[in-house]
Amino acid sequence: ARPVLVFGIVLGLIFGGGFLLVQAAKIAMPGDLLYPVKIAIENAHLKISSQENKSKLQAELIEVRVRELNQIINNTDDPAKKKEQIVKTMDKLQAQAVSAKVQLDKIKQGEPQKVAETASLVGETTARSEKVLIEAKEKLVQEEGSQEMVSAIDAAVKEIKETSTLAAELKEEKTGTTVHMEVKETEPKVEEFEEATISFEEISK
Repeated sequence: ARPVLVFGIVLGLIFGGGFLLVQAAKIAMPGDLLYPVKIAIENAHLKISSQENKSKLQAELIEVRVRELNQIINNTDDPAKKKEQIVKTMDKLQAQAVSAKVQLDKIKQGEPQKVAETASLVGETTARSEKVLIEAKEKLVQEEGSQEMVSAIDAAVKEIKETSTLAAELKEEKTGTTVHMEVKETEPKVEEFEEATISFEEISK
């Protein structure tokens, strides 16, 4: 009953008010009081989205986690707190990468063009995220970060790489063309959470 209650509260906040709370939750970091609210809002978006859009949204949320990781690395001075936040963020990112793979598998039998478009978006997004995660790990190594933090990022990179590969294979299967993912040199631009996720009008279609 508790998840249903939380989901109902989150939908009430989004549609019926609580604007300031939602805004505050958007910038919450792992360990912050409002971080569970931020995750609940993300889960609410996922729950009401279409099957195809679930894959896209999970990929976009991976970029949200990547953004959080960079903020933690750049802004957290307490080593113990930094380690805890990074490990939690990477655990969440891994779960979202796994979910993105599951959703891609579920849409395989859909309309080929739509499936290819979804796979392309997921592949490009995860490829960008993988690149930035590797750069973040290198920075941590230079700063003599703990092995636990580095291992957490390595595990996340592994899951993202698998998601990216699956997306590329699915796109190739639906289009009959070989896919070469191009990763831009710039860091993924994940703005505010509402800009990084699909609007309710889009995901409700």
